[in-house]
Amino acid sequence: MADKHVFVVYSGASDPGRVYHALVYARQASLRGDEVRLFFAGDGTYWPEVLENDHPTMGEMFRELKERDVIEGVTRTCAMAYGRAESAGKILPLVSGPEDSLGQIDLLDFSDRSYRIWTY
Repeated sequence: MADKHVFVVYSGASDPGRVYHALVYARQASLRGDEVRLFFAGDGTYWPEVLENDHPTMGEMFRELKERDVIEGVTRTCAMAYGRAESAGKILPLVSGPEDSLGQIDLLDFSDRSYRIWTY
């Protein structure tokens, strides 16, 4: 039975190493056949535009994960709060969680459904 993972990138421009590791492990899990979902939230809403525009070390991996349908999107409320809704929304879907999570990714629901949650 394949494992299930949710990766959430919260880190912004000052911490590219954490983003790199989120992409590497999401890719690794996907390649081995696990169910994988990756989201960008908080200051992590910075990354979709940077990664889409040929980032020298992470751009190719980002595009591969998009092609593999691993990347779910960018949290709408976070993208709006950080002024990135327009730029991020051109690259990835803007997603919202349920009302009781105030639009954030429903990590509790993922946990209830036996997903491992990884935050970067």
